[in-house]
Amino acid sequence: MLGAIGPISVPARALIVVAALIAGWALVFQGAGDWILVSKTNAPASPWQRLYLAAYSVATLGFGAYEPDSPAGRLLTASSAMTGFIVLTFSVGAVSTISQVLAARDAVIAAMHAHAEALEAGADPAEALDRTLDLVAVPLSSVASAIQTLPVQHRLHGETEARAFSRALDQLDRALPDASTDPRSRLAARSMDQILEVLARDWLRPWLAGDGRRVGIEAFLRADRLEGTAER
Repeated sequence: MLGAIGPISVPARALIVVAALIAGWALVFQGAGDWILVSKTNAPASPWQRLYLAAYSVATLGFGAYEPDSPAGRLLTASSAMTGFIVLTFSVGAVSTISQVLAARDAVIAAMHAHAEALEAGADPAEALDRTLDLVAVPLSSVASAIQTLPVQHRLHGETEARAFSRALDQLDRALPDASTDPRSRLAARSMDQILEVLARDWLRPWLAGDGRRVGIEAFLRADRLEGTAER
């Protein structure tokens, strides 16, 4: 369910906001009387023509076939264009930021897969962890920061072992020492705590059976339907 909703949720929200903005300005233009005219005939614009002007100006495309014929009308159309510019800029910025967060998520997953493969190949655990922390500390912090304000929770859900962010957190938590002065290790641990805290507020609540990072990770794994976890 989350995998199906995730890809369309952000553009759907943006479209809803833009549609509401157009509808609001269309209602304002309906009450503008003779301020909005048809360019070719100078006749007052009809309600549907005013809706068209609202959509055109919110999209910052100019006046087109209809134009304001008074200072108040020009102020209204300028204001609608400004609000449209702000919303569209914010939407593009949000999508760009979310793309960066997803890249950070994927970097953490890939790094933890490489960490597991290194251990299976006989690498020294301390040396493998040192290399892994170089790769995961900053991206994990980026995910922790973004999850506080952006709609990315559903994008942390993974239905397969290979794409599961929950499994990556599980592997990292098991690899981290219980007490460390390494700033990368402390940053990674703090980031995991922040991510799990946000997820525990709503999404993970049905699977939670207590408090603490390990409990949160176990709940995350159960939410992703991934088995095979054990007590640390």
